[in-house]
Amino acid sequence: MYKNPHGFTLIEILVSTAIFIIIMVMAMGALLSVSAANNKAASIKTVMDNLNFALGSMSRSIQTGITYHCGNGSSPPGLPTPTDCSIGGTYLVFQADASVQTGCTTGSTCVVTYCRGSTSGTPICDSSGSYILRNIYNGSSNSGLIPITAAEVVIDKLTFYVKGAPLGDSIQPKTTIIISGHTQSGGTAPNTTFNVQTSVTQRLYDQ
Repeated sequence: MYKNPHGFTLIEILVSTAIFIIIMVMAMGALLSVSAANNKAASIKTVMDNLNFALGSMSRSIQTGITYHCGNGSSPPGLPTPTDCSIGGTYLVFQADASVQTGCTTGSTCVVTYCRGSTSGTPICDSSGSYILRNIYNGSSNSGLIPITAAEVVIDKLTFYVKGAPLGDSIQPKTTIIISGHTQSGGTAPNTTFNVQTSVTQRLYDQ
């Protein structure tokens, strides 16, 4: 007696295909989630590397400086007058140690300015800008405002607080920097917000 060989029915094939599709959709969703998390982590790493470099450069300059001046506005003074800034300022100006500060000539009057600003056209200190800008005045030469943060790092807020700036007040000068912003990768990676705060104490003893 002839017997039909065992095989799959149409219903079995449809059920197994449906199960396979469901598993693949779940796996694809998990893969996309891992990819998005990896892109976000890479974006955050890029931001933090750039911010760490910028803050490191700022901290080294500030801690070896004197006559700190903190204020608000688009026109920081060329030569700083020691001024505390307990309510926060949008720019910081100080006299740097020319032997330490890059771009300065030893023995010259070296003044450094940090502010938030824009690079569109001529760079200016502007509270609506998206970069941290730096200007170095070296006696008779002026570097002009140049960005020290990358375009991928959008600065939404930059505030300086200074305590103990006046000379001879027996308070060791300390500068606190608060930065808020977000990433701007321009790709598929989602934007990530960040908030950074650091304090720098003047290395020279304030007598």
